[in-house]
Amino acid sequence: MSCIEDASVSNCDAWDAGGVADKVMALATPTVPQGGLQLANRVILHIDLDCFYAQVEQKRLGIPRDVPCAVQQWNDGEAAAASGDVEGSALDRGSSKACLQRYRKASAQIMRLLGQLSPGCLLEKASIDEVYIDATPAAVAELAAAEGSNTAPATAADAHGHAGHDPEHDAGGAAAGSGGPGVAALLAAAAGASMVLGEGGLRPDNAYDRLAAAGAVIAARLRGQLLAQLGFTASAGIGPNKLLAKIGSAKNKPNQQTLLLPRAVEALMQDLPLGKVKGLGGKLGAALEALGAATAGAAAGLSYEALLAHFGPKARWVFNTVRGIDEEPVTPKDKVKSINSCKSFEPLSSLPPLQQWLGVLAAELAERMAEDEDEHARRPRSLVLQYRSAAPGLSGGSRGTPDRSIRGAMPPAASKDGVSADVIAAAALALFRRITPAPWPVVRLALVATEFVQQGGGAGAAVACARVPTAS
Repeated sequence: MSCIEDASVSNCDAWDAGGVADKVMALATPTVPQGGLQLANRVILHIDLDCFYAQVEQKRLGIPRDVPCAVQQWNDGEAAAASGDVEGSALDRGSSKACLQRYRKASAQIMRLLGQLSPGCLLEKASIDEVYIDATPAAVAELAAAEGSNTAPATAADAHGHAGHDPEHDAGGAAAGSGGPGVAALLAAAAGASMVLGEGGLRPDNAYDRLAAAGAVIAARLRGQLLAQLGFTASAGIGPNKLLAKIGSAKNKPNQQTLLLPRAVEALMQDLPLGKVKGLGGKLGAALEALGAATAGAAAGLSYEALLAHFGPKARWVFNTVRGIDEEPVTPKDKVKSINSCKSFEPLSSLPPLQQWLGVLAAELAERMAEDEDEHARRPRSLVLQYRSAAPGLSGGSRGTPDRSIRGAMPPAASKDGVSADVIAAAALALFRRITPAPWPVVRLALVATEFVQQGGGAGAAVACARVPTAS
């Protein structure tokens, strides 16, 4: 039996100690509900910005949308030759670090606007350019308004309105009846704005179809607002869970949306490559392919006992995921516990180039710390220098990572503007000088600000970050 290397499989030896039959009893085969996902009652949106970095540069540089644009991190001759006739700029890889700050700022604007337009809904930022929204409350309210109307609801082209949340309704209440002219108009608006996957299209007598149609209208409205107010296009997926919404958003790009109905799931997953399923693009996917399953549908054909034998406690998740079943809620992210700036490079064997890189990293870290303080009114009390050495015997930390680290106090701010980049760079250099023996040659550096303390806060204001060993 092989155990897959995954954080959730914590003790393969303990799992192997007993018989598989016992584990089957302990982790009984999951039950697939009658009708598959027809019992769904949530409306989840996955909004994914189209070629986000390129869009940011198009806005910044005034490049027309019909002009090809590529974002290139470094001024590399081979990459430049491959990029062809495009507009943009690059950096000298030997002396600069690509700045992601403009993309972070644009992302913050996007997330802020989506939050403002989605009252009563949960938002989870999945990455710099994608977000999940549990739009169920807004969809219930949108559907309720349509059921009580003899006219068309706000259409997808209405870039100014937004759905609210009516606490008098829930997904169960939205399931009654097939509506009337208002619901028919709602379904027509959703179909007009979306590619609908599901036999027969949107059905007015299907409770989830009506709720999902409301979600599709909301998704189109949000996308319209992103374009109207911020100038960004986005694709969207609408489905009964996060897994399917993400699959849907990738189906029709750019600047389109896909509404994935529960009855379409079995056929959709049948030929879907494992690499297109969140969580199955790495070692788990490779392990499933080794079992002869290259698609989600083929993996669904494996017995639960076989999955249990190969994946242990992860088997239930695999069993559900390849069937499009996902119960993970949309969960708003807490404030970040650390801020970092890092760079890998050709081996450095002397202080002058290392000091130069510490200055570059410190400048980025200082800027991000200032933005974080503006938003959250807090400052870090610790500075961590992470480093990677190419020297034999000095590569790798005590926890099996390729990096080692040393921790010190973050220098105090000399003004209301926060800690300057020069002061951070000097503190980082002092930390490096404490390392014995010197870890030459160095191939990676990272500066990490952590253990934040609220400014003006009282007891409990400190927020501890994940611990990094003090000189390891």
